[in-house]
Amino acid sequence: MSRPCLLPSRLRQSGFTLIELLIVIAIILILIAIALPNFLEAQIRAKVTRVKADLRTVATALEAYFVDFTTYPPDSRDDFNGAEGLKQLTTPLKYLPSLPFDVFVGDTPSVDGRAPYFALASTGLTFTQIRGGLRPQGNIHAFVVNSHGPDTFDWFQDENRWPFNGPAHPCPTPTSLQCGTTSYTPTNGTLSTGNIHHFGGEWKAGHWCLDSVLIRGSGWNLLSL
Repeated sequence: MSRPCLLPSRLRQSGFTLIELLIVIAIILILIAIALPNFLEAQIRAKVTRVKADLRTVATALEAYFVDFTTYPPDSRDDFNGAEGLKQLTTPLKYLPSLPFDVFVGDTPSVDGRAPYFALASTGLTFTQIRGGLRPQGNIHAFVVNSHGPDTFDWFQDENRWPFNGPAHPCPTPTSLQCGTTSYTPTNGTLSTGNIHHFGGEWKAGHWCLDSVLIRGSGWNLLSL
């Protein structure tokens, strides 16, 4: 009578037990928990670097526009309500082939209405105002183009009156949303509050607040005009 064929003992004992599998899964989850925050931080840092580069590109185009028209384009909100502002950099003359998106908002308006582009605060005028002989207030030429920053909130207030929108000293707190803006700084953490700004022209000539510090330049007395 033949005996049944038995596997060698070392083969019968191969494979993982349930406890061993659970230990492996636990180790993998711990490694993910350690690596994921660093990965997300790296993503934010990369987006900040991209935004700063895009803002420099837009600022260069704004300076080229100024050379041609001796004024900057007028204000534009980040949702481009109207045909002025940063849109003048792409039409009718193409200072830029297209306008970059604010990666901290997205390339299309979201369901809550947030807009996709950088915002522009400027002393600039519309073409109609230029043709009518109007000149910038105090003959001061300045602009700031800004991104919402990693917290995706717009901290820049009163763009339409900048840089003559400052209060009496002292400035409001950075989070009071009055008469100025708050700058993003990664030293407070990559998800800290504040906008990412790029200033140009005579941006220190007005009267306004930057990070709770009052800027009182040569045009400060134009505030009430």
